[in-house]
Amino acid sequence: MDKKVTYVKVLGILFLCCALFILFASLAIGPSLNTITGIMLLLISILYLVNPAVVYNDEAIMTKNLWGMTLKSYHFNKDNITVQNRDIYADGKKIRLSKGMLVSSEYQALLDHIQSKSPQNPKDDEVANEEIGKNFLKDDEILDSDMT
Repeated sequence: MDKKVTYVKVLGILFLCCALFILFASLAIGPSLNTITGIMLLLISILYLVNPAVVYNDEAIMTKNLWGMTLKSYHFNKDNITVQNRDIYADGKKIRLSKGMLVSSEYQALLDHIQSKSPQNPKDDEVANEEIGKNFLKDDEILDSDMT
């Protein structure tokens, strides 16, 4: 079953209110270029409220545009999908998502799903632990040199 990461509803509602204001003002004054602008903003606000930004399942992550078309698909078995600092990377390249415009709980669920699907490499953990150990040794050497 596909899970979705949607846009923040507050911004869609704000766009909708602005579109309705523009349309009512344009109807009160008379048809003009603002009528077209209001219709376009109304359409964008509805699409913003209805369509998801990201759709994911056990096999892939699909980024989508406002029209609902898939922009790019990232497959778990083909692409090396990882999470670093709340950013998603596929084969070392950052997947561009506007995190501020996405529902944070749904985005966190996506990050958790990716971390559960990505293979854990114990060798990487060992290398990281060795690096931490080296840093502690350097700190101890500095402390010892300061005391003498």
